[in-house]
Amino acid sequence: GRRPGWPAIERRGPAIRHATLPVQRIVAAFGRRAVPARLSADAGGYLCNYATYLSLGLAPRGALTGFVHLPWPGEVRAPRAPDGRPDWSRLEIAIEEAIRVTAIAARANRRSGGTESLAASSSI
Repeated sequence: GRRPGWPAIERRGPAIRHATLPVQRIVAAFGRRAVPARLSADAGGYLCNYATYLSLGLAPRGALTGFVHLPWPGEVRAPRAPDGRPDWSRLEIAIEEAIRVTAIAARANRRSGGTESLAASSSI
């Protein structure tokens, strides 16, 4: 793709937008289900970061928004992909866990009138 001629995604936007997904809870849930995961403060250098930044800016106040990176499954040959990637069944579990944990957090946030602290400066 073509990169923009300026370094910022939005010329007048904030330098950083923080994820509001309960990422630490999601990573903990992954660990309980033997899905390898780690937190990262960077969604990547191009498309993933761009999509994350814009979605955080467009999301309504109080919405749970963030980025969960899922690698190519271990069964799929991918150039330059690291060894030890999760297989399709582990990725399915990861998706289900991310949705489950986020739904629980959304219900808690709704019950508390949006005061539940879910903010995190990381993505997965």
